[in-house]
Amino acid sequence: MFFPCDRPNQAETGLARGLSRQLGCPQDAGELGKVSQLVPQLGYQFRQFYAVLKGKQSAPSPEALRQLKEQTWEAVKESIDRGVPAIAWQPITVSQQKQGIYGAEWSLLIGYDESDKTYTARNQHYKAEFSVPYDQFGYTDPVNWYHVIVLDAPQPVDPEQVALRSLRHAVDFAHGRRYKPEEACYAVDALGFAAYELWKEAFHSGEVNARYAPDHARQLRWRCAQAATYLREIGEYMPARARPALKQAAAWYEAEVEAVDRLQELCTQGAEAGALTPRLAQEAVTHLVTALDLECKAIGQLEAILGR
Repeated sequence: MFFPCDRPNQAETGLARGLSRQLGCPQDAGELGKVSQLVPQLGYQFRQFYAVLKGKQSAPSPEALRQLKEQTWEAVKESIDRGVPAIAWQPITVSQQKQGIYGAEWSLLIGYDESDKTYTARNQHYKAEFSVPYDQFGYTDPVNWYHVIVLDAPQPVDPEQVALRSLRHAVDFAHGRRYKPEEACYAVDALGFAAYELWKEAFHSGEVNARYAPDHARQLRWRCAQAATYLREIGEYMPARARPALKQAAAWYEAEVEAVDRLQELCTQGAEAGALTPRLAQEAVTHLVTALDLECKAIGQLEAILGR
């Protein structure tokens, strides 16, 4: 077993967080193009090994998939031998997912064991490292997406331009200009500000599914927290004149986290009761309106930085 990266460090944690922020969670072949455009912003040349088994494009044959995973195995080993972890989309088996091992979204492959051909993976949100057979993951999302990224030589980027690009993406997403709802990672009816409005209407009409509402709130909270952390991190790369707006935007997102915390508590009460009562729904709307207001204020600060 080979472990050149024997404990978590700031670089690894930052890489995992950066992947979630920059790459997002592509779920179909159409999203692969977005990933290919964003990976270079991490500052490295790279190789990608991927296949989609249930997407819009044709799935590879079993033999082609086997060869792809063999090629990935050799490339990942070589990278780890250089002391550089590889990056993988949900490197867990279906069985591990059912057991509660959390390998969702992007994880790092930090070691390998040639005796049983397994990778050792690390996910920023899971309490421990875990092993996964090199050829048995890529089956835990709706489209059965297998994707491993191996970083090669450094490719310097301008961190200020990368940060500005991220801010433009955030603003465009908020206004529904990043891409159309039908082109999103998951099929949705609205994006950005419009999604808040749609959710508010669903609470008013009683159409919110109490079973799923807590998780929806949890995801929103996580994204707000990530946004706040990211905006504070990029301050060092941005001109001094932009830093007050970044700091204020981060504060608005942190306040939104608090509003969404209260929203999640109400949704959890509804889930435990089996339904959202009119009282719970009305209180939920109150906090959702607050969250939307704070989101608008945060995006307003980003627009000011971009001169919009």
